[in-house]
Amino acid sequence: GPVLLRPVTDADLAALAALLPDDVELDPRAEQFPGLEDARDRQRRFAQALERTVRWSATHGVRAIIA
Repeated sequence: GPVLLRPVTDADLAALAALLPDDVELDPRAEQFPGLEDARDRQRRFAQALERTVRWSATHGVRAIIA
């Protein structure tokens, strides 16, 4: 069927983080929070890494991933 392309939103973060393979290394400099489950911490660190690689466009009202 047809493919729908749209900008990534904050609501997509959990689904995207769930697709992240366990062997993908995330930024080791990211602060660790004691007591936070490993899966939740990976999701948090993934979201932080993603946020550093996107640029907000006020004109278009979307975020674009910068490769």
